[in-house]
Amino acid sequence: MRIYKCACAARTLLWRRPGTTLLFLVSLTAILVSLATAPFPEEVDKPAAAPMGNRLTLIDPGHGGPDPGASSPAGMREKDLVLDIGLSLRDYLEDAGCTVLMTRESDHDLSATPDASLAERKRVDLHRRSEIIEASGADVVISLHANAVPSSRWRGAQVFYRPDRGPENERLARSIQQALVDITGETDRDINITVDQYILAQTELPAVNVEVGFLSNPRDAELLAEKLYRKKVAWAIHIGILRYFARAGDNGTTRRDINAWKIAEPCAPS
Repeated sequence: MRIYKCACAARTLLWRRPGTTLLFLVSLTAILVSLATAPFPEEVDKPAAAPMGNRLTLIDPGHGGPDPGASSPAGMREKDLVLDIGLSLRDYLEDAGCTVLMTRESDHDLSATPDASLAERKRVDLHRRSEIIEASGADVVISLHANAVPSSRWRGAQVFYRPDRGPENERLARSIQQALVDITGETDRDINITVDQYILAQTELPAVNVEVGFLSNPRDAELLAEKLYRKKVAWAIHIGILRYFARAGDNGTTRRDINAWKIAEPCAPS
């Protein structure tokens, strides 16, 4: 697809300026060489879904501001890594044609009550997130968090959902979980039910909570400290969302084989 778009752009130069065949060929050759040498890792399945322009995804990176969330023994904070994953997820979905909203795009909470206690700020913050989600009318809601438990044994990304909010929650959760298993290669967990997460409890929209790993586990914490792995997690979540949309269809559009197209995983950041 990238090559097709670039070729069209170069061809436009030829159409607009007749007689510039040499310029066209030189430009196209340079573009193709650049793309061919780009450092893309192994390919993964990306669904040929229905047009995404009318699909709205809301991303809710947990915590923020005075609320760091969980922390790893090395001091990595949940609020920072889920924001980083959320921003990458936003970019991938927008590249796929989706419309994306985020509850936060920087390190802050949503309480707007700087003089209140931390407990009160967290209460107001959660209530405000819920209001934003409901007002959005999003097609899917993705809440991002990281796990931490007393034992260092447990590891792996896992998706939680509420079964009492309709069957779409389970479908969305399964689609994202399978992508996390297939693409990261670092989790063999299955989806799980949650009844006590405030964000999921307050919405009737298709919504899941993605716990991206265990900060209490040395392997997970090591992986999540790496920028490329966080991008891979975001890539996997985005693939799961697109597969969910593809299976759901769109305004009567015929469902297509979700494994029909291939696209490279994200390359290492420069």
